Amino acid sequence: MPFAADIGGTSIRVSMVDTRYDHYTLTEPIRFSTDPARGFNSAMDELAAGLKDLAIQNDIPLSSENIGVASAGPISMYDGTYDFSPNLPGWQGHSVSRALEEILGVAVYTAHDGAMGVLAESKYGQHPNTANLIYVTVSTGIGAGIIANDEIVAGRQSGAGEVGHMIVMPGRGSCNNGCDGCLEGVSSGTAIARRAQALMEHSHDGMLNNTSGPLTTADVVAAARAGDSLATSVIDDALEGLANGLSGLLAIFDPDVIVLGGGVIDGLGHWWEELLERTQRKALPRYKHVLPVSKTILGGDAPLIGAAVFASQQKEVYQA
Repeated sequence: MPFAADIGGTSIRVSMVDTRYDHYTLTEPIRFSTDPARGFNSAMDELAAGLKDLAIQNDIPLSSENIGVASAGPISMYDGTYDFSPNLPGWQGHSVSRALEEILGVAVYTAHDGAMGVLAESKYGQHPNTANLIYVTVSTGIGAGIIANDEIVAGRQSGAGEVGHMIVMPGRGSCNNGCDGCLEGVSSGTAIARRAQALMEHSHDGMLNNTSGPLTTADVVAAARAGDSLATSVIDDALEGLANGLSGLLAIFDPDVIVLGGGVIDGLGHWWEELLERTQRKALPRYKHVLPVSKTILGGDAPLIGAAVFASQQKEVYQA
């Protein structure tokens, strides 16, 4: 029953996940804020403490199992080293695996949360054992895991799957790495809140002007559902960006299915059919009648589950 962690731009979760059977079970995750500005070492100290607490709560020694970690990227799946992650600024060059191994004294295997998500989908999702599968997580940032011909696509530096940095709408926003008009800069949770905030500087009317505290994606979604014109325009851009990105992925990879997950996808549920219709209009003719795009049935747990699967696979390799 491996220990698993999921490091996002907003929060970090740790859990134990049993992946031995044709179904999974996981313990209630321990959750805390990522707060990237506090620095990598501080976050790793708290993550290690969370894993220790989890082991104590379940009366299972940490040394008995590998630890799998899913993280927002770009991050190496070979040694867990960050490469200018736009949502974890200042963490570049640091290795999650090395840091946790030094603190805990056990083997740690780290990879991109999209890659871990696609592993979970391929085993426990709605489309198990699918040879060509893409999992796209739309949250604070946007990333993907890709399985092509039954193999995870890693890339030269294990940087494959950074679909959030495809250019989909030039001039409509950029990610924290400065990629103008990229999918993450238009359709991520960060982008939705940022775009609405910028438009509010030129408009003093509307529901969002009554928001107390920092503007959130949930605020924008709620206002759009209530008919607020500014919020509706922001959601419209997000949907357009996603449709552009999804139609591009369909053309490039010809997958059996693209599975979407992440908090923003949940938030955009009201516009799900519209997203599919927009994607179908932009896609190649072979997708005009059947569009292979669906929502995950694993909820936000896909990266955690995948991290546990990844850790179990490594244990099997080294015990063989």
